[in-house]
Amino acid sequence: PPGSRAHVGAHLAYWWVMGLLLLVASAYALRSFSWRCLVLAHAPGLLVHLQLARSLPESPRFLLVASQTERAGVVLRRVFAANRAAPPEPLCLQQPPAHDGGRSTISQLWRRDLRRSTVVIGLTQGVCTMTFYAITFDDRLNRLAGSLYTGALLGALVELPALVALAPATDSLGRRAAYTAFLLSAAAALLSLHLCVAAGGGAPLAITAVLAGRFSSVAAVNV
Repeated sequence: PPGSRAHVGAHLAYWWVMGLLLLVASAYALRSFSWRCLVLAHAPGLLVHLQLARSLPESPRFLLVASQTERAGVVLRRVFAANRAAPPEPLCLQQPPAHDGGRSTISQLWRRDLRRSTVVIGLTQGVCTMTFYAITFDDRLNRLAGSLYTGALLGALVELPALVALAPATDSLGRRAAYTAFLLSAAAALLSLHLCVAAGGGAPLAITAVLAGRFSSVAAVNV
């Protein structure tokens, strides 16, 4: 249900933080070796993901759109079983209506009533993502904490409270207001960082601005 999306999204994103912490730990352990060793050390995880992808159930809506009603029913029953709940009987499924004569999700995003929202959300998400990765992978910003590994560790740790704050903020303010608030706070943090560096401010202030920017951009991207 829509009311649970923020909570579910935050719980899924916790594993992203776990992956970042694992990356920092393995990079530090292999710091005396070539970067190729780090890549090879994480390569087996891709094989695990391939196997996991095969075990994931297909989207019931996709199956209904593809006129595979029986398979959609099987998937929904698996979902009910995983949540220890009983599905309604009989389980009646209807094919979702096609919009503008097409079934492509991409084409639906450019319908006249969704076109403006698609452009605005796509632009803001793109800018926010670029901000996040600029803060995350900028070597100079990471070294403000004393070393590249310390900066990467602090950046990974600050994402956890951002994800914890995501669901309460969305529930209390709504998705649009929470999204706007996180974007504005990220912009304020980056502006503060620029002013701090331009004025020759100390490392603690710059680190605080970096972490605040990462906190806000992570929360905004996941809203």
